[in-house]
Amino acid sequence: MHADDPALDPIDRLVERRPDPADGRRDMISATESGLQVLQSRRNARTGQLARALSTRFTRSELRQLMAAAPLIERLAQSI
Repeated sequence: MHADDPALDPIDRLVERRPDPADGRRDMISATESGLQVLQSRRNARTGQLARALSTRFTRSELRQLMAAAPLIERLAQSI
């Protein structure tokens, strides 16, 4: 089926499945071009939300505290 086929489930427009050439029992799943666009759009929206919150709801002092804590927050994010 082609990704533009309206009969496809919406998720089928975002990802594609192919047999794993190294192991025929498995499938490889990857994002379609549409899936990558949706992902980028959602990331951009989230970045915008964070930027607006940081620029409108925090004082300069609070922003400095967040910047100082950033390495710890990054370490936390990497550990989960």
